[in-house]
Amino acid sequence: MELAPPTIDDAFARCVRRGARHIVVAPYFFFAGRHVSEDVPGLAAAAAARHGACLIAAPAAAAGGGDGKGSGGDGGGGGGGVERRSGDVLTYSVAPPLGLDPVLADVVHARVLRSLEEVGK
Repeated sequence: MELAPPTIDDAFARCVRRGARHIVVAPYFFFAGRHVSEDVPGLAAAAAARHGACLIAAPAAAAGGGDGKGSGGDGGGGGGGVERRSGDVLTYSVAPPLGLDPVLADVVHARVLRSLEEVGK
């Protein structure tokens, strides 16, 4: 999960530097296992805390990865070179996992067929 760049922390910081006021952390997982319910929300909360961000929404599938209250920051503080106006609040949310979407099934199927074609050559 944190093996390939960017890390959640690096991506969060990049969004803040670019002036984001709300950041959505979108886990690329099919199901709501431990990474989605605990690890991703925990890493997102740690990154958000470094920038004074407040959690505004957590999907039911990702709930339980902390106290559900976010960092409780005041919206001020380190913006990585971008200053937010007084009163601006940096917020973030964690999206649910991808789930079983027919479009994703089509992508996986196409990749399997492509791989089988390569083996057959």
